[in-house]
This record gives sequence, structure tokens and C-alpha cells, in this order.
Amino acid sequence: MIPTQTIFADAIISHDGVVHWTLTPWEIYLVESGDERFWFEARIDYAEDGQDFRIVVWNFGLNSRQGAGGRAGYWRRDFTYAEARAAKAMLSSFFLGSRYTPGLPDLPFRNGRGRCTGVDFPPDWISTAWWRKRRRGNEGLIPVRRLKPLRRPYDPKREHG
Repeated sequence: MIPTQTIFADAIISHDGVVHWTLTPWEIYLVESGDERFWFEARIDYAEDGQDFRIVVWNFGLNSRQGAGGRAGYWRRDFTYAEARAAKAMLSSFFLGSRYTPGLPDLPFRNGRGRCTGVDFPPDWISTAWWRKRRRGNEGLIPVRRLKPLRRPYDPKREHG
């Protein structure tokens, strides 16, 4: 098992603009790690005082910057559970660290008296693949995308009388 500290150890995060696909603007960040590069979105939710704020991370692992704002899974790459844990730790330390961390935008991090009070990761913020062995032969592990279960099992007698 790979320690989670080493998965994104060489990752560089940089601010890559703003997308206004809803009433609330979403910040776009670029992650470069080795030969890989992908994007993620982050929304800034301000507290009642108007200065302190929380970060909401969404769409981690976008293959293209143009995929920002979409909710379809085919725009995102799949990560293992260890990579998802490492990404969560990396993003928490990035946003909750020093306000002068390279890659953070000036507003609201460097300008103003507010501070980041937390990082939120809503359900489905990252696409994870679970791994299983093939049934035939010993060909190793293959990624399989998890499907959402149906609300109830399909029963043809119930549906067609």
C-alpha cells in the first residue's frame, strides 16, 4: 500500500481563473503532478460577517478546463480510495495553510481581514473506482466504475401485472 503522503507529494496547485456558470462564481485550479495535469473547482462560501469563508471543492480530476461547471462523470478521471484520501489531505493543507501559499488567488486569501475556516468536500466531489479481480484467469486488477443502486430491485411481475 502506498502511503497517502507520497501520492501527491510533488503536486503543484495553481489558480487558473473563474467560471460563472451559476450565480455564484467558481474558482478553477490546476493540479500538476509529474506527467499528469487536471483541474478542480472550488466555491467560496462567506460567513455572516462577510469576511471569513469556507471552501467547497467540487469536480476534482477534470480532464479539461472546459469541463468546469458540468456534473457528468465522463469529464473526470477516476481515482483510487487512497488517492482520494491523499487529495483531501492535500487540498485541506493547501487552503488552510498560510495565506501566502503560492497558487492561492489574491481575493479573498491575501487581501482583507477574513480567513479560511474550513474546506468542505460534498458527496461525489471526486470519482473513485473500486477494484476487483477478473473472473477468468489471473490477469490482475481492473478498474470498475461503481454504479448507483436502484431504489428497489426490478420486479417484472410488479411492473406488468
